[in-house]
Amino acid sequence: MAVVCLQKQDFIMAKTHLNQLNAEDLQQRSYLFYATKANYYLQTNQPKKAILNLNKAIEQVSNTLEKKYLIKKRDDLILKNKT
Repeated sequence: MAVVCLQKQDFIMAKTHLNQLNAEDLQQRSYLFYATKANYYLQTNQPKKAILNLNKAIEQVSNTLEKKYLIKKRDDLILKNKT
């Protein structure tokens, strides 16, 4: 539901749904939780928190292609926000 709310730009409901989840309950898919939180923070103009959550997602993901995608997303965000 949080992903749908983000797509609809309903950030209040997205945050509500994210707050109801526990990453540990998702086991192997916990990286999806952190990636979704990163998207929330990106869309609400909080790049530092987005990067922190992308790092958590990268730590949790086991699929090589997904890991590469998350690393590129994080690195692009870091470059974009360098001052």
